[in-house]
Amino acid sequence: MATSVGKASANIAIGNFAAKSISYIVTIVLARNFLSKSDFGYLVTVDLIAMVFSQIVDVGFENYYLTKIQLAGKNPTPPEEIKKIEDITFSVRLFSNILLFLAQIAAGFFMEAPVRYLLWILSFNYISGIFGKINEVRLKKKLDFKVLAKAKIASELVAAFTKIGLAFLGWKILSIAVGIVVGNVVFVCIITSISRYKPAHIGIAKADRKQVLWFAKHSWYTGFVQYIHMQVDRFFLQFFFPVGMVGLYNFSASQTSGNYDAIMVPQGTLMVSHVSNNRDDKEKLNGLFSSMLQFVLILFAPIFIMAMIFAPFWVVLIFSSKWVEAVPLFQLFFGYCIIRLFGMPFVSNLLIMQKLKQNSIITTLWSCALLLGLFLAGWLKVPIEIYASIFILLSCGFLFHKSYAGTKAMGISIFSIFARYTKLYVILLAFAGLALSVFQLNPFGTVGNIVSMVLLPIIFFTMLLLFYRQGWYLFIGKLKSMLKRG
Repeated sequence: MATSVGKASANIAIGNFAAKSISYIVTIVLARNFLSKSDFGYLVTVDLIAMVFSQIVDVGFENYYLTKIQLAGKNPTPPEEIKKIEDITFSVRLFSNILLFLAQIAAGFFMEAPVRYLLWILSFNYISGIFGKINEVRLKKKLDFKVLAKAKIASELVAAFTKIGLAFLGWKILSIAVGIVVGNVVFVCIITSISRYKPAHIGIAKADRKQVLWFAKHSWYTGFVQYIHMQVDRFFLQFFFPVGMVGLYNFSASQTSGNYDAIMVPQGTLMVSHVSNNRDDKEKLNGLFSSMLQFVLILFAPIFIMAMIFAPFWVVLIFSSKWVEAVPLFQLFFGYCIIRLFGMPFVSNLLIMQKLKQNSIITTLWSCALLLGLFLAGWLKVPIEIYASIFILLSCGFLFHKSYAGTKAMGISIFSIFARYTKLYVILLAFAGLALSVFQLNPFGTVGNIVSMVLLPIIFFTMLLLFYRQGWYLFIGKLKSMLKRG
């Protein structure tokens, strides 16, 4: 192993915080000065088209590598078997990305500007991703997230200058697409130069085709259903709401749940890598789940709580008053982020245990519920906030059903893990009540809100030190790991 799970987690946190900070600054500059609500509405259409290709065609093959190879434990995978699996993963990626590139180019001919040009520009990500994905997954499996963090920060910096520079030159929404592609090329070049994967064989041997196709069959089906689950809210938005309202929804979701995904999905990948390496050690898994649950709640829950409560202040301050209508949506989606923290350590356990059929059934069940619920909401023309609330409630049901089923398959009780941290939940609730009171009773306006948002985290960690030292020591241990690794 290149590093321990604690240091890997610290590297992920540092890298994603820095990368998302850069991305967030760019979004502020573009939203305030260059882009309109309609521009963010066009991005919804692009996401719907691009995601349907990527979710259906290539979903699962990174997971195939992560779950198939075991680098630790009693039965580590032999080097020759690892090389074979790497070549299979690369071969699938090569063929799927060429197909995705051609499909997205073709789809652009059926769309109007600027969606057409956005699709054509972003399709080049599939070309750079051919070598990018296999080298990225190799580093993830070895828990070498320090390299990935540095590459991500460098790519975000290059993308930021590209986006702002082109926007200043009048490229508007196209500046985002070009910036994404240029940043991705930088990221791929860095990790490929370090990981240096070289294919020994392109293609899938006849003896391996049955197993790979079995995995692919379930992955493709799950990918299609997950696409519905992930994009159905935006799909119905296109039909039932005006483009400006679609832009508000997409903007608030991308700046909340989108940023959550950017920060937490790599942590989830770390969990998949580490848990799959130690899936036979129930005691170690129990400790890992417990540690990760406390870590994400202590580090991220206070941030999301403050962001939700102070949204009427900071959304207008940062993005300007033209986005004031998005404030209720920001608050709803930050509430969703807080709930998702509880399921984060467990959500991939069905995949790790290779319960693909059960995963498909659960995903299908909740996707159908989402389809029905959101269609009725759109058809009845409910306010956009009610529409978002329905999406969040059903998505939370899916999250916890999947987390419960996967953890049960490991022979571990998710409820027993949740029950250990009642004191932490009480501290978080007390902190939320304090933050709400401070915001509502603040007599000093902008200055008071800024000071409050600086002091509240200090108060939270003081509460942690006084009433929950177990969590305090966990946080300090992670912080020391970050400093030592950095």
